Amino acid sequence: MTELTEFQRKIAALSLDLELRLNEPMARHTSLRIGGAAEVMAFPKTEEELAELLKLSALLDCKCAILGAGTNVLAPDEGVSGLVICLKDALTGMEALPENRIRVMAGVTMSRAAVFAANLGLSGLEFAHGIPGTIGGGVYMNAGAYGGEICQICPRG
Repeated sequence: MTELTEFQRKIAALSLDLELRLNEPMARHTSLRIGGAAEVMAFPKTEEELAELLKLSALLDCKCAILGAGTNVLAPDEGVSGLVICLKDALTGMEALPENRIRVMAGVTMSRAAVFAANLGLSGLEFAHGIPGTIGGGVYMNAGAYGGEICQICPRG
């Protein structure tokens, strides 16, 4: 068994009630199946758990990275220090809003969001159907394909 890092010992001592993995291979979470171990990887299931993790990261003054579906990500072979928060399979809510709008949480796949919008009779998200990532990553990177981009359909502010 390898010795825990100082950050891992601090996290372990907190006895958090959410899924945490120490030295989790990033290759398991990227589409290209590359990348060394994340020092600590967390898998929040709710907005509250995510908020708790972000507060904890600030409190412990640790580097924090957010990972969605792991597409378009080249994780380094030497691994990632600090905290990696994986939102794939988490924060997957969607809802219809007034005025022909939808609210989509960060962990929803682009394809699933496009189908949701289409089923409501809404257009504009068709380009996203073939993009393999999540909405959170798509917004962060301004994902686009087939002449469409997230910036064309997301309101500012």
